[in-house]
Amino acid sequence: IARALFRFFEKFVSSLPLARTIYTAMKDIISALQPGKKGRSFRQVVIVEYPRPGLKTIGFLTNELKIIDAGRTEEMVSVYLPNPPNPTSGFFILVPQNEIKLLDMSVEEGLKLVLSGGIVTSGTVKCKS
Repeated sequence: IARALFRFFEKFVSSLPLARTIYTAMKDIISALQPGKKGRSFRQVVIVEYPRPGLKTIGFLTNELKIIDAGRTEEMVSVYLPNPPNPTSGFFILVPQNEIKLLDMSVEEGLKLVLSGGIVTSGTVKCKS
């Protein structure tokens, strides 16, 4: 019965243009946050200079990609920067591969650190060699 009600709800939401867009995006983000979804989740915890040089932000590596422009190829990574305390709200940025540093912490530890606003931390953030 619950599955049938859920399918009905999804069909109803899918019939509403704005609601469909928001619901689908939220569903994909929540799916990405679930552990064990290979290829669709946060891969690594990273530190990047953002929003300006000199300031550092912790984010989550989500993918690697190449940008080809006028025959020139740039190696980039996509990084998701969640807004505390709601991980479904945040920024998506593309960063040159050589401008990120991988952190020596699990994704779960990174989420705790970011979503607590820095309260839950050991006091040390170590970059991988």
